[in-house]
Amino acid sequence: MGDLELCGVAEGLVPEEAADAVGQLRQPAHVADGGALELLEVLVEAGLEGGRDPDDRRTYPWGQEDTSILEFYRMLGQARRDISALRTGDYANLMYSNDLDVFAYARTDEQTAAIVVLNRSKEDRDVEVPVGGVLAEGLALSDRMNTGNEYTIQGAALKVHVPARWGALLVAK
Repeated sequence: MGDLELCGVAEGLVPEEAADAVGQLRQPAHVADGGALELLEVLVEAGLEGGRDPDDRRTYPWGQEDTSILEFYRMLGQARRDISALRTGDYANLMYSNDLDVFAYARTDEQTAAIVVLNRSKEDRDVEVPVGGVLAEGLALSDRMNTGNEYTIQGAALKVHVPARWGALLVAK
């Protein structure tokens, strides 16, 4: 399977689509909590392009890696190390909207709490995530993926802005 196929991108991309494909490598998916994509190959993390066999593996681009992709995965790995709930916390599915193509879940333990909101659409989304029974009213959260964004749970919900094809990793302060 080629690197771009791993990201769900069709073969035969024109140059404009190739840039979008690399952008998809930055999509957080379930990497934040160590889920299925924890096994991402190093070549994908470096932004190495490829196609179907025999073009599915190229040599590692030493010194020419897409550093923004590498930094993104480093940030997620550090968040996972820092936030125990992302490693071993209880999982709660909070919402999924087929219409908006947005998914949200929480991971909580006795020390920490995190909410992951993923936006797979090509448009920015403002979503209201129901958190009643999972997280407390008035809890303040900061966004590790979108520096400077802070949110507070009000009325058993969390209103979050999520950029297109991106996500939010909200951590209790």
